[in-house]
Amino acid sequence: LYKLFTTKTIGQSTILLIQRVISLIIFNVTYSVGYFRFVTIQLLIVRFKLDHEKISDPDEMDILKKYTNQSKFFVYALMCRFFFDINCFLIVYPPVLNAFLYSIGILEVNQLTLPLTENNIDHVGMMYFCMLIGQSVTVLMTIVVGSITLSMFLVFIQHACCQCSIIILKIRQPFQSNQISEKKPKFFSTLTEEYNWIVDIVNRHRISIEFIKMLRNISNATYLIVMLLATIVIVVNFLCILKFSIFSKTLKDKLECIIYVTGSIFTVYITFYLGQTLLNHSNAVFEELCNVPFYTLSVNSQKLLLLMIARSRKPSFLSIGNMFVSSHEVFASLLRKALSFAMVFYSVQ
Repeated sequence: LYKLFTTKTIGQSTILLIQRVISLIIFNVTYSVGYFRFVTIQLLIVRFKLDHEKISDPDEMDILKKYTNQSKFFVYALMCRFFFDINCFLIVYPPVLNAFLYSIGILEVNQLTLPLTENNIDHVGMMYFCMLIGQSVTVLMTIVVGSITLSMFLVFIQHACCQCSIIILKIRQPFQSNQISEKKPKFFSTLTEEYNWIVDIVNRHRISIEFIKMLRNISNATYLIVMLLATIVIVVNFLCILKFSIFSKTLKDKLECIIYVTGSIFTVYITFYLGQTLLNHSNAVFEELCNVPFYTLSVNSQKLLLLMIARSRKPSFLSIGNMFVSSHEVFASLLRKALSFAMVFYSVQ
């Protein structure tokens, strides 16, 4: 960062160094937040396990399978992006390959580099190989632990969306399956059946809100720090795009630039996308509660339904430092600001 703000001309080596270092910092921050919020993480895991054990209805199983498949897709996409974009090809792979080629006599000593150092090596000794192994292992462990932590956070968000969908299903079930009499609509055989239905929905809704509150407790710090760093990465990515013809002289440089830019924006977008999805599911629960035939219920059920509608009117969401809501609107604003900063840097070069 010091080099970024003090150098007169931002070169390709500076941009690559910033991209690598900030990416590793983001992984460390993600893990650190999870470490300091370990009790909350444990509670989320316990709640996650209990919710899965309670599911027995075939329709609920179908919803769970749908969101599980989506979670797998997000996790696999993130893992592929982390290991094949940042890790193997851009940080660890080139220095290790250069060291191997030097050992068989193909490269000269001045062509050797280290994963986290942009300057070439003047001499080779035991210190160089120790630093190469140490930095490579550090990068590997940082990205493995950080990516697992981030993937777990995304799985938790998907689980919260899944619970909202199950609540919507439970609200609809009695009005879809039961027959309606000709004179007066009757969706429940007895008051006890109606009472059990509304109590079940109230309990599920309360547990879902508590789960999302614990998620928000983690996202407040995670989103705030990570998004500030991600903004710097996106600014650098836009600089790469603006100076694409200057920096990308070879096919290898062009592919690296394209892969890194698309991968970085995808990683940032997916977190905002899931935040928007959770917000949409929360609003969908409110709309479904408003569609319940209110006057066909008993007085006690009407009171509980009114309390649920009043509570669900306040949407559940993931916040960014208690200042912003994780949504598409904030993501678009982030891109606009990053592009503005990049244009300023580009214009003063």
